[in-house]
Amino acid sequence: MTVTVRQRRVRKRINWKRFGIFLTGSLLFIVLMVGSSIYTILLGITGNNRSPGTAQGEEILPPKIGERVNVLLLGVDAGVIEGTHKLGPTRTDTMMVVSFDPETLEGGVISIPRDTRVDIPGKGTNKINAAHAFGGPLLAKKTVEGLLDIPIHYYVKVNLEGFEQIVDALGGIELVVEEDMKYWDPVQDLRIDLKASPEPQLLNGHDALGYVRYRGDGGGDIGRIPRQQKFLRVLADKLLSMSAVWKIPELVSIFTKNVETDMDVLQIVQYAEKARKMNLEDLEIETLAGIDQYVNDISYWLVDEEVMREQVGRVLKGINREENRDIKVQILNGNGKSGDASKLAAEMRRYGFNVVAVANADHFEYEESLIINHGEDILPARKVARATGIFRISQGDNPVVDQDNEVDITVIIGKNQ
Repeated sequence: MTVTVRQRRVRKRINWKRFGIFLTGSLLFIVLMVGSSIYTILLGITGNNRSPGTAQGEEILPPKIGERVNVLLLGVDAGVIEGTHKLGPTRTDTMMVVSFDPETLEGGVISIPRDTRVDIPGKGTNKINAAHAFGGPLLAKKTVEGLLDIPIHYYVKVNLEGFEQIVDALGGIELVVEEDMKYWDPVQDLRIDLKASPEPQLLNGHDALGYVRYRGDGGGDIGRIPRQQKFLRVLADKLLSMSAVWKIPELVSIFTKNVETDMDVLQIVQYAEKARKMNLEDLEIETLAGIDQYVNDISYWLVDEEVMREQVGRVLKGINREENRDIKVQILNGNGKSGDASKLAAEMRRYGFNVVAVANADHFEYEESLIINHGEDILPARKVARATGIFRISQGDNPVVDQDNEVDITVIIGKNQ
């Protein structure tokens, strides 16, 4: 089959509500603020300490000790099929992965364009926003895991119709509108009409939604990101203010009607307590690396694989290449599979580690991969754990260490890798 690739034309359409999803993280702060009373309310709604919408028979694997928590945020809106007046399937208009470390309070966000060309398990090649329509949040999680090569521990799905309700419940938010924004789409019943002003304007829910959706400034979806980031920070500040406390009953009602997750209530409260302490100014927010192109007359976002790996490592895993250069690592094959140690060595070198030796372990019967830390400082071992996904860490000497090479860390690849 011949695949034709040509540069994508610029299209001035607005049918995304991409950044409404950020209200989800802010709503988790609200859950914490209401304390035990909200816990009781949510427990009564969810039953068995489980949040609404959890798939029957779903196996939820919590993060390993020392592992970052990865949450897939989905903004869902049925919308209309292009060129028609018919409602389409429940697709995702917004998809992003939020990763944070409960210990260090570091975190990052990668937004995945909805036109990203991916392999959807069991469905073939398609745009990533079709994954939810095909198989709901579970298939969306599996698809993102395959794309980014990281575990997705939980999902949070938001009905974006609740976006306006949140802003209105808070009495609006103040934002500086940088330029005149005008757009009208009768099919989607969407009208944006905002006037530029050097002073902050009080925007209601409808206008705030228009502010984050507007794409008429020539930058398209990428051009909206600075506005959307600014909006997120303003919304979070408003939610964390004392004035929001009096809105808790209304906010909880909106939350329970418009948000679905596979986290239980205790997890929401625990993670919200950690997230509340994070400095949003330090949060890295990026869009998945790639380019707009047509493939066989279908518009896609084509991912740059090499840049994506670096991006995932830096933003979602918290890997700092410059800091890793001082860490000397030895990688040993403990499972007998040819090439496993060399493959891991190449990956770790991409992450900046100084791999000084690659060899076989003393035997090939290691059932589980492990990291051996040879120094007193545990931080280098944790950095290696982030990069490798191996979170079993032992302290002390290792009888298979090559005495001719001084190493800080030994990684032994087991049968579970």
